[in-house]
Amino acid sequence: MLKVLKSDGVIFIGDINDVSKKEVAMRLRGESGSGKARKSRVVDKSEVAHLYYPVSFFEKFATNNNLSFELINESVPELSFYEGSAYRYSVLLKNSN
Repeated sequence: MLKVLKSDGVIFIGDINDVSKKEVAMRLRGESGSGKARKSRVVDKSEVAHLYYPVSFFEKFATNNNLSFELINESVPELSFYEGSAYRYSVLLKNSN
């Protein structure tokens, strides 16, 4: 990413699973308890491990690479139709050079 980032460039990383909201995600996705919610809508029965990141991971990345950092909280009323917004965020990283 950084090799091709222009001097006025922006990196957007969306729909990141928030480690601090992992329990919410597991409940909503049906991965805890009986898993009824997940089973009722599963398309692929393979076991997929989901990655969860703390916000600090991206903050440190931005600092270490001289990028500005903006957190976009997806847990807002405007996105209430999207179940995943309850446990996800996005980040915007801008080149500071």
